[in-house]
Amino acid sequence: MRLFALIVGFVVLAVVAAMAVGLVDFRVTQEGELPTVRVYGGQLPEIDVDIADIELGSQQAAIEVPDVDVNSREVEVTVPTIDAEDADASDEPADRQ
Repeated sequence: MRLFALIVGFVVLAVVAAMAVGLVDFRVTQEGELPTVRVYGGQLPEIDVDIADIELGSQQAAIEVPDVDVNSREVEVTVPTIDAEDADASDEPADRQ
């Protein structure tokens, strides 16, 4: 299998190399055309379906839910800041520092 792939690869490489140096030239002598395809309408099948009767409703129920308390406190921390100034339109890029 590897030998076959190696031979095919060598042949493809040889054809590409021949085309690159001008030994092989492909010219289109007649334009191609896509085939004509015609599609006609059909008939969907008729299907009878029997399904179960389903009723939805609601009722009151007692369930256990967790009681979560979130306590927060204020702490002083250092946060990053950004200060940007508009570039002056009269400055040339080389003059800016």
